[in-house]
Amino acid sequence: MALDPIRLGSAALSTLVFEAGSQITTSDSAIQSCSVKALCADGQNVFSLLPAAGTPFSSVFGNNYIPSNFLVDYTDSGPQVEYLEGRIARVTFSFKRQDPTQTNTRKIFVDSVINYDSPLSKQYLLIYGLSGGTSFETTFTPLGFPEPVVTVKYNSSTRPGIGSGGLSQLYALPGSTNANGFPATPTIFLPITFPIDVGGSVTYYNGSAFVTVGPVTVRKTITFNLEYRPQVLGWQLVRLKSDPVAAASFYDIEEEWRTSYIMFAANFVSIVPP
Repeated sequence: MALDPIRLGSAALSTLVFEAGSQITTSDSAIQSCSVKALCADGQNVFSLLPAAGTPFSSVFGNNYIPSNFLVDYTDSGPQVEYLEGRIARVTFSFKRQDPTQTNTRKIFVDSVINYDSPLSKQYLLIYGLSGGTSFETTFTPLGFPEPVVTVKYNSSTRPGIGSGGLSQLYALPGSTNANGFPATPTIFLPITFPIDVGGSVTYYNGSAFVTVGPVTVRKTITFNLEYRPQVLGWQLVRLKSDPVAAASFYDIEEEWRTSYIMFAANFVSIVPP
């Protein structure tokens, strides 16, 4: 039977009594948290009454006022103890459980990171020319590129292994189970125009074969649409975080996935003069 709330100055009982003022919140990973206050009349012995992590609410307070599958959690910190008048102590616990209304729910959050070292930033196009009778190669740096980043949050009764499933767990192709809900990664086209000096030539890959223009006998200007596609392995798992909750009764999990683009082809547009 549940005990009635104690009052300051009441008989010193070696037990914890539920106090009003608790509330339940739910995290992005579908974990419900309840901050519960308890009063102990025998304040000097309060630490001997503290339950172990993972203890159900019913075992702490002797009732099911809050569902029994809420478990004591000391992951972030231990219980807070406050000493009041009349040798009374107030203890604040954190109880947590997996939200039963969001079982097997994975929440997808999309962001982007400007990557100035991505394949879009430093390109090598095999641009050949002549300078004093000596051939040379050149590169160009068009821009930094926002690469998509996906964060996945959920909870699980078991801790996920890093790479335990081989490449199928480290990479995820668009449309696969691991990439369900991820944003589309369409082909990107980047226009580029540059001159070719007399005697110079340009070799480029058009998606099926290498093509060479030149050597030219007059100075010309050539324009391409560079075609970028996401890497063939798809999304890569770059971070996996799993925090134990309530003495590892279950886990709060966060995954971070990224993909990058590579230059697939140079699509010829025009050369002036022809």
